[in-house]
Amino acid sequence: MKRTNFIQIKKAIYKYAIDAHPIVSQEYRRYLENLALGQHVYGKVKKIANLNWNYRICKKPFDESLRQLQMPEMACTKLPSPKQLAQALSKYDVISFDIFDTLIFRAVEKPKDVFRLLEGTYQCMGFAKKRIQAEQEARKEKAEVTIYDIYRKLAIETGILPQEGIRREICMEHKVCYANPYMYTVYQLLLKKGKKLIAVSDMYLPGKQIEELLKKCGYREFFQIFVSCDYGKGKGDGSLQKIAQAQTGMQLSYIHIGDHVYADIQGSKKAGWETFHYQNIQSQGAAYRRKEMTSLAASFYKGLVNRKMHCGMSRINACYEYGYVYGGLLAYGYCQYLEQLAHTKQIDQFLFTARDGYLLHRIYKKMFGNVDCAYVPFSRFAAYQLTMESSWREFLACCVRPRTCENPQKTVSQVMQICDIEWMREYLPAYGISEQMKFDETVYLKIERLFAEHTAQAAEQYRETKEAAEIYFRKIIGEHKKICVVDVGWQGTSIIACKHFLEETCHMDLTVCGALMAANENEASEINLDTDKVHTYLFSVQKNKDLLQKHFGKEQERDYRNLLVEIMFTQDQPTFLKFLRNSAGEVECLYGPDEENSRMIHSIQAGIIDFCKDYAPYAKAFQGWLTVSGREAYLPLDALAEAKEYCIKFLGGYRINKYAGMYDQNMKSRTFKQIVTGR
Repeated sequence: MKRTNFIQIKKAIYKYAIDAHPIVSQEYRRYLENLALGQHVYGKVKKIANLNWNYRICKKPFDESLRQLQMPEMACTKLPSPKQLAQALSKYDVISFDIFDTLIFRAVEKPKDVFRLLEGTYQCMGFAKKRIQAEQEARKEKAEVTIYDIYRKLAIETGILPQEGIRREICMEHKVCYANPYMYTVYQLLLKKGKKLIAVSDMYLPGKQIEELLKKCGYREFFQIFVSCDYGKGKGDGSLQKIAQAQTGMQLSYIHIGDHVYADIQGSKKAGWETFHYQNIQSQGAAYRRKEMTSLAASFYKGLVNRKMHCGMSRINACYEYGYVYGGLLAYGYCQYLEQLAHTKQIDQFLFTARDGYLLHRIYKKMFGNVDCAYVPFSRFAAYQLTMESSWREFLACCVRPRTCENPQKTVSQVMQICDIEWMREYLPAYGISEQMKFDETVYLKIERLFAEHTAQAAEQYRETKEAAEIYFRKIIGEHKKICVVDVGWQGTSIIACKHFLEETCHMDLTVCGALMAANENEASEINLDTDKVHTYLFSVQKNKDLLQKHFGKEQERDYRNLLVEIMFTQDQPTFLKFLRNSAGEVECLYGPDEENSRMIHSIQAGIIDFCKDYAPYAKAFQGWLTVSGREAYLPLDALAEAKEYCIKFLGGYRINKYAGMYDQNMKSRTFKQIVTGR
């Protein structure tokens, strides 16, 4: 009876103190997964109390804000260059290396994610958890277990034959492991110096399998490899190091390099060895990564990013980090989404529109490309000209009216030239407007009435532009019948304009839809989504609405968050204005002022492309398993957006043209800092 009451009380405590709070529940289960064997119940109670204090009482945010961390992230890793480290190590007779997280990395964030990948190869629900439990059970019988011990236990729970299970696990390790570029460089430099190198590891894989894995990663010339499961001794108390020393030479000097403070550093010191602590890259990067990103795709993202930021090899700047860490997953995930969209909607051509589609087109064409694609010059300004008969009011509101606020004020003549509306000169006197008047709100309202009463004349002025555009698009599209226009965001103006122009104006025998990275919340966007004209990846009124509200929720934040996305993808080329035909009848493109941010753009986009190159091989190797959801693609950028002061610091000088459509080469741009701070 007492036992029953105890169990009921325990269940009640668990239900209230753990299960009732999602963050406490998640973090406690993560704690249990990494719990050392033999941990006293007091430690568990202390952990439960600590989690409830932080997340239930103090309302601590689940993810540590980047505002509280050292930024840029790469700056928190302080390591000597490989050459400097090799020089320092070379004074010892024997240099000993830890293996996992030192000589070699896994592409995933955590070792247990290898088991999650294995679960995908079995028809065995809960394999990953059972694999962890089997190892824990095996270690109750002896401290240093082999993979054979583990799979004998696992066979009881899963029915998987040990030899088959072991084969698959070793094969998976070969798929996800690669050489740490920093340590591999150190290793090569030491070999050239003729140094004696050994590897010492606490691991359940026998030395033969470890040796094969090291060779696969490029490490082929170790004097000897010592693995705990082969000798029944571990590194923590220095026992394995003493065995290594006995077999390598007792009178020699030793230094050990590893990431684990207890096993590699304290254990080696107990054996009388010198040490070099190489900090674990996943531990260093953990605070910078969003905990709610838990998919396998997120695990590979975190693993690759943590390596890039913290292995010690990269010498990169803040703009490159911005691209690699916060834009890479966004770009690759969006291109993945486009590939899926092409399949479900039978799309046979993507048209990536300038300028935000430039980088996306490069990535899609190089890393996907199952559907024909082209990069086409287009812009909101050009879109209005091609659809002036139906969008003249939007054209005025977007391109003309904002110039009433300029300081110093421009004249009507200057505004007509800048906005390409000089055709209305002959109508000005009838509306009481002279070309030398200052362009203010009163004049604008008169021009608005002029447009309303001369819509046909306005549309006719751009007939040659439309003819040139039709020639251009017919050549690009060819015989394709289902076109998808690709843009970043946020309303789909270019998409709908393209659809209207190609289907209604040009009467082309095709169907046009569009894809946006994300859409804002307004009636037009909602209608386009409802009628299947536009599809979104990150968020819209129909998906991940909480992210939409976070992105657009605060009016003063909209430009800021929009710019964080747009800056990543813009082309290092002037804004496209319109299509023209030269004297020979050939189509030419007219552009606005030169781009002012070439250096920053190149660094940002180099980071994005490098991430995609690093991620793509794994996405293809694990076909269909590493699909990046729109939510997880946005979360790294969301974390960065919260560090507003830092963003202003490193992007502050980025110059942005204020208005859509500019024929004024002397137009003054504003900086990112001026737009975001309002100063």
